[in-house]
Amino acid sequence: LIGKNIAVSAAALIPNDTLNGLVFGFTSAAMVIGFESVAEDIRKHKPDTAVTDPMALVLTALKAPNAKRIAVITLYIGEVNV
Repeated sequence: LIGKNIAVSAAALIPNDTLNGLVFGFTSAAMVIGFESVAEDIRKHKPDTAVTDPMALVLTALKAPNAKRIAVITLYIGEVNV
């Protein structure tokens, strides 16, 4: 259900104006739906907006050439984080 509402929600964000960037903070939804699908839905109404989500940021950080210690803080309960 949430996947169907992403484009509608994006349209409601500052209507008739642009956004430079948007972080889709619903990490678990982005993982289930897929980051590219989320970004595509947002860009239907905000075509020039840079889109990311927490997991995409973590994956980018893990690819950094000198990355040795990366921490991810979530609000999930311990059983979810394992």
